[in-house]
Amino acid sequence: MKQRFYSAFRHHPVIATELAIVAAVAFVVLSGQALGWARWQLFALRIDGASAQSDATPARVASWSFAFRDRAVTLRVPISLDELDAARGVDTSAMFAASGSLRSHYVSRVVRAQSRSAFIGSLADELRRVRRERGLDDDEYLELIARSVQSLRYDTVGRRVSLPVEVVASGSGVCSEKALLLAAIMLHEGYQTGMWVFDSQGHVALAVGSDGAQFRDSGYSFIETTRMAYVGEYDVAFRAAGPLCRPPQFIALGGTRRYHAGEEVEFILQELAVAQKKAGSPSNRPVVTQATLRQWPERFTMLAAQEEAARRLASYIRGQTDNRQAVFEWLLRAATEAAQTRPAFLH
Repeated sequence: MKQRFYSAFRHHPVIATELAIVAAVAFVVLSGQALGWARWQLFALRIDGASAQSDATPARVASWSFAFRDRAVTLRVPISLDELDAARGVDTSAMFAASGSLRSHYVSRVVRAQSRSAFIGSLADELRRVRRERGLDDDEYLELIARSVQSLRYDTVGRRVSLPVEVVASGSGVCSEKALLLAAIMLHEGYQTGMWVFDSQGHVALAVGSDGAQFRDSGYSFIETTRMAYVGEYDVAFRAAGPLCRPPQFIALGGTRRYHAGEEVEFILQELAVAQKKAGSPSNRPVVTQATLRQWPERFTMLAAQEEAARRLASYIRGQTDNRQAVFEWLLRAATEAAQTRPAFLH
C-alpha cells in the first residue's frame, strides 16, 4: 500500500497532494462533527437531569406584573433552589453556537425537557388560574402566555444561555433565553410550537401554528419576545433575503393546538400600516406658504386633522397589543361606519 502511494506520488505529485489535502480536511471536519455530537450527548444527559429536579424545596417566589386586556395580571411562581442550581450548572454555550441539525437537537432537547419540568408546571398553573378567572379562549390564552414573557426585561447578551427558571428568577433575558421560556410554556400547554433562528440578524423568535398572519407562508405566526407585539407581528427586516441575509433556520418543536385569530391580526396590522403612512408621510403634505395658506385654508385644516387622527389611531393600535379582540372589533366597527357614510356614487 505504501509503495503504491509513493509510486503514485512520484508519478502524479500534484494530484496526490490534492488528494492528501482533501483527505486531511475531511478528517478534520468529521472529527469536529463527531466531537460536536459527543458534546451534545453529554449536554442531553445534563439538561434532562436539571429538568427532572423536584420543586419540593422552594427557596423563593418570583413575581411580576403586566397589563392584559385592560387589567393588571400578577404571576407568582415558586422557584426551587435545587432546580435553579441545577440549571445554572448546565453549560449551554454551544446551544445556539451550533448550526443545522446539531442546533435543532440542542434546542429541541432543551424545550421538551424544560416543558416537563416542575418549574414550567408551576408557571403553567398560574397562567391557567388567570385563564379561568378571565374566561379566556385558546387564542386569548396564547396571547396571555406571550404577554407574560414579553413583559420580562430585555437583558444583555452573555456567553451562556440562561434556562427558563433562571430567566424568571432574574426577571430578564435576551431573545434566545425568552424564546426558550415561551417555547417551554407553549409546548407544555399543547400549542403547535416552533422556533426561528436568524443568524444574519442575530435574533431568535417563536412560532405558533396559525391559520392567518403567517410568516413567510410557513403555516406559523411569528411571536416576538423582546417587545410588546401582537401574535403574528414582526419587523420587516426579518423578511430580508439575499447574499448578505440568509433565511432563518426553522426548528419544529411539537404540539397540535393552533392559533385561529391570525386573520384578525392581519386586519389590525393592515390598518396600522395605513395609519402610520398617513401620519408620517411627507408626500401627503402640500408645500406650505403664505399664499397657499390663504388660497386653501380649509384643505390644510382638513389635512392636519386627518394626519392627527391617523397618528392617534396608530398610537391606539400600538398601545393595545395585549387586547387584540377589542382592537379588531373597534377597527371593524369604524370601517363599517365609514363605508356607510360614503357618498352613494362611491359605493
